[in-house]
Amino acid sequence: KDGWVVIHEDNNGILGNALGAQLFLAGVNSGTVELLRGMEAGNTYHAVVRQDDGDRAFDLAKDLLLSDGRGDPVQVTFKATK
Repeated sequence: KDGWVVIHEDNNGILGNALGAQLFLAGVNSGTVELLRGMEAGNTYHAVVRQDDGDRAFDLAKDLLLSDGRGDPVQVTFKATK
């Protein structure tokens, strides 16, 4: 299914502000996410996957987090570098 990759700031281990989102169509597994502002070296961020609700317009309230077989969100946490 079509889905959004969303980059979030870290807020004490949970998802903070969304910095950018990009729609990826089913079967597409590479691309880039343009950010509204840059990341800061040393800070922690989260890349999460949200399932598109069918309108192909990003909405944090309507495009729900995609979860794996255990019910955990599909995401990766990373630190920005220079």
